[in-house]
Amino acid sequence: MTTKPNGKLSYQLQTFDEVIEALGGVKETARLTRRRPQEVCQWRTRYNAFPPEHYLTISKGLVARGFGAPTHLFKFARPTE
Repeated sequence: MTTKPNGKLSYQLQTFDEVIEALGGVKETARLTRRRPQEVCQWRTRYNAFPPEHYLTISKGLVARGFGAPTHLFKFARPTE
């Protein structure tokens, strides 16, 4: 757990499934991201991560519920050297 600037505690989630559960399930995550539930299930099956374009939406949804999630749960491109 970490403390937010307003003094409230935030629980840092660690897995894709924890994020889905915290957001209210597959259907609610789909509604939040404006995608179909089947697409959310495909994110789990194919990548076990969220598409990066949904980072802000999902993060805001989690913060509103008192949670946070690390960036490794989003499929950001890795910089090449």
